[in-house]
Amino acid sequence: HYLKGILIMTNVIEAELKSKQINQKKFTQLVEKLVVTNGGDLMDAILMICEKNNIDPSDASKYMSKPLKYKLEAYASNLKLIQSTGNKLPI
Repeated sequence: HYLKGILIMTNVIEAELKSKQINQKKFTQLVEKLVVTNGGDLMDAILMICEKNNIDPSDASKYMSKPLKYKLEAYASNLKLIQSTGNKLPI
């Protein structure tokens, strides 16, 4: 079921990318759509979009909106991949 969803989403993404030039808004929409549709991981979605568009992952930040960058930073911080900025909500 999960793999079928990824396959369908990949086909949708490929069709959308062929019809339009990739830009910050489109990149962010595709990443968010992948995450929501597949219940997947933010990093995997970003890497998949990069791969489909021949974008070097080190250049991906050029295509990300600020909210997407903040989500990625929070994601990486939760996984302890980066040091937290300390801007957390008190719980």
